[in-house]
Amino acid sequence: MPEKHKDGYLIQFNGETASFPDRCPVCDRLATTEGTILTAVEKTRERLRDKWPKWSLKAPVGSISPAHWDGYRPGSGAIRKLRINTCEKHAYSAVERGRARSLFIVLGGLSTIGSIFFAVRIGFLTIQEIPIESWSYALFALAIIVMIISYRALGPTELEKAIQIMSYSKEASSFTVKISNEEYAREFLRSNPHSAELIETQE
Repeated sequence: MPEKHKDGYLIQFNGETASFPDRCPVCDRLATTEGTILTAVEKTRERLRDKWPKWSLKAPVGSISPAHWDGYRPGSGAIRKLRINTCEKHAYSAVERGRARSLFIVLGGLSTIGSIFFAVRIGFLTIQEIPIESWSYALFALAIIVMIISYRALGPTELEKAIQIMSYSKEASSFTVKISNEEYAREFLRSNPHSAELIETQE
């Protein structure tokens, strides 16, 4: 296996036959549950949409089907999901994740509007040489902080950073993922000699 690079390894595997190691890809602890990474696939070209929201689902090991992939088609598109063995800390409830995302979307929007308002107000008062109240600076700083926290919270989870879906082939039921953990990538390849292969190392 090539030398470890900071961005991880690109691995292609058959979603119907491959299985994931019984340890968490984020922290290397023994897996006690399963997390699911969801990604949207376009109907026509079967490519992943980069900006489609992704989240992780939490489910006890053994409570779902043995297959580690699945898909359904709401409307004209499709959803593909990978079920990955994880520890409790790095598996997320769909309900909790959905509520958190909704909350941070609202907070991010309101704080963005607030920061723009106070920036314009402070700028106007400065140009007019009018004294600016201290609370204006405080609320402006608070809006900036909330905005930054909200947008950071809307990013990928630690599980999605550890195993990132790069592409999916419907015809071959084949996934291409980028795995950041070297030892996990090695174990995944060892346990799936006929279903997975390393195709490229990211520089």
